[in-house]
Amino acid sequence: MAKKQEVLPLVNTTKYASGQRLFDAFSKNTLTVDFSIDASFKNIKLHYITTGHGGHGGGDEFVKKENVISLDGTTIKSFIPWRDDCASFRRFNPTSATWPANKIMEGETSTQQIASSDFSRSNWCPGSDVIPEVISLENVTAGKHTLSIAIPEAQVATDTENNYWMVSAYLTYDIE
Repeated sequence: MAKKQEVLPLVNTTKYASGQRLFDAFSKNTLTVDFSIDASFKNIKLHYITTGHGGHGGGDEFVKKENVISLDGTTIKSFIPWRDDCASFRRFNPTSATWPANKIMEGETSTQQIASSDFSRSNWCPGSDVIPEVISLENVTAGKHTLSIAIPEAQVATDTENNYWMVSAYLTYDIE
């Protein structure tokens, strides 16, 4: 029999309504979230989902940027979220913009269509799922904690450069 689990949402920077601004604060500071763990939490796991967006000024979408996740001041995961298999998803995104590009092979020049959806990106590809990073928190004790998320090289968003990160994090744990 499968164990019953609970979910504790911690953060979500995704814009849901037209009146909301895109979350571009990673270019300015570390995001911190305080939360508490009850003594009954067992098999605690942090699920972290991140995607970079915007191609302006190098952007957060098409340039590799480190994500640093810390718990109570200690780094628990540091990685560069990146997908280089986006071309394999083109069939799921047939409306992607395309343009001609010349390719030279064996001295011959040919023109091929390159699709925007073919380019590698910050942890997502048009038409694909984004798989969370799952971090086991075996040694976390009951009480108050602080989760910190930093993307030190995140680009500043301006009126003409729309760079941002969508990040969500939540805990799962077994209940008895």
